[in-house]
Amino acid sequence: MNKITVFTRTKCPYCVLLMKFLDMKKIVYETVNIEKDTGAMEKVMAMTGRSIAPTTVVLKDDGTEDVIVGYNLGQVLQSIS
Repeated sequence: MNKITVFTRTKCPYCVLLMKFLDMKKIVYETVNIEKDTGAMEKVMAMTGRSIAPTTVVLKDDGTEDVIVGYNLGQVLQSIS
């Protein structure tokens, strides 16, 4: 099963919308607040070149990783299916 991590910010409305969407679809995910975890901020910077939230990382069963930058439900659904 894919492992999904959503990197968020405290007052990010798009982060809230993305998490509500995942909850509605009953998709299990982990959240990491990049404002509270400096290691997470560095990881997002390394993956995207900026500190943007939400950033969604889908670690697939085959070991590959999809990184979705911003609020893009279509890309998230495509990555997890």
